[in-house]
Order: sequence, then C-alpha cells, then structure tokens
Amino acid sequence: MLTAEEAGFSSALGAFVMGMVLAETLEAHRIEHLMAPLKNVFAAIFFVSVGMMINPSSLVTYWSSILFVSVVIIIGMIVFGTLGCWWGGETFKDSMLTGFSFVQIGEFSFIIAALGSKLGVTDPAIYPIIVAASVLTTFLTPYIMKATVPCYNFLYKHASERFRNKIDKREEEVALAEQATSGSPETSLQSHAEKVNHALRHTIITKRVVNLFFTNMSENDQKVETPKNENNE
Repeated sequence: MLTAEEAGFSSALGAFVMGMVLAETLEAHRIEHLMAPLKNVFAAIFFVSVGMMINPSSLVTYWSSILFVSVVIIIGMIVFGTLGCWWGGETFKDSMLTGFSFVQIGEFSFIIAALGSKLGVTDPAIYPIIVAASVLTTFLTPYIMKATVPCYNFLYKHASERFRNKIDKREEEVALAEQATSGSPETSLQSHAEKVNHALRHTIITKRVVNLFFTNMSENDQKVETPKNENNE
C-alpha cells in the first residue's frame, strides 16, 4: 500500500495488487483461512451499507436506465474479461469462467459516481442508478457463473473447425506450461518473482501514462484560459 501511495495511487489499489500477489503464493490457502472471519464481517457490513443507500422510489423512477446499465455491464464484462484472459494466454474455458465472474461492479463504482456528482460533472441521478445496477449484477453473478460451462460447450460445439483447433492447442500449451512450472521449488519461486516484477512494471507504466494524461490536460486548460484572458483585456 505504501508503494502504491508513493506511485500516486490509492492504498486500496495497493492492497488489491498485494492480494493478487499473495493469492499465487504457497501460503495462499493458509492466508485465506486466517482472513475468512474478517472477510465475512466486512462482507456483511458492505451489503448492509449498500442496501441502506438504495432508495425504493428511485428503482421505480429509473427502472429502464437501471436495466440498460446492468445489461451493458454484464455483456461488457463477459466479452472483455474473456478476451483479455484469452489474449493473456489462458485457455478458452478458463477465460470464460473469468469473464462470467466479472459481471458485478463494486464499491469503486460508488466512489466514482459519488465523486462525479460532488464535482458536478455528472447528473446526480447517475448515483442511484449505479448503486441499483451494482446490487442487481451482484445478485445475478452466481447464476451467470453457473451458466459458464453450458455456454462454453455451446460455443465449442458451434464454433468453426479453425477456432476449435486454436482452443485445443491453447489447452495443450497451458498444460505443458503448468507441468514445467510445477517441477521444482526454484521454478515456483522464479514464477512468483516474475509476477511481482510484472505487477511493478505495470504500476510504473500506468503511473507514467496517468501523469502524461494530466499534464496534457493541464496544458490544454492553460491554452484555453490564455485566449480568454487576452480577450477580456
């Protein structure tokens, strides 16, 4: 978290990246067992607080917008999550499992919606829509995940011969890679070190991209303000 804050990101992002790293270690099951009570407590607090933010009258008023946003989120998460994992080297079945498990949105969407309303850049009506869409997608996630295997079997059965060959070839490559990395402890440690380096590189690259974005935005704002000041003079 300290590294994320030094890089200019939030502590929540640092905790998220660290959780991803620890999830791939040999002590992942022990860490999960120790943190399970704390996770259950905060999960209960989270869902209770989300339920308190829902105004029943807004569900009636914005039902069409809530339904549209939820459908866009579900389809977008499935498509982009599946394609991202597939291009990242995972099997097509695992990619679909990942994409189908990403259909819900969480607390970050609340933060962004609340910040947009506070700054006046978004309509205040967006916040209750986002909250309701989050509850709806969270409720539907287990049922959508349950439909992953039937959807995979349907797509595999009706896919072209060329695409099925790609799926089979990817499964063979992933199986060979897993056998190679599970051979010795040294190989496993090297794999974890590569994952940490990969996460750090992406953090630094993302930080630089964000800095360039804000620098260009500030320069454009100065260019816009300068002609206005000259005209006023």
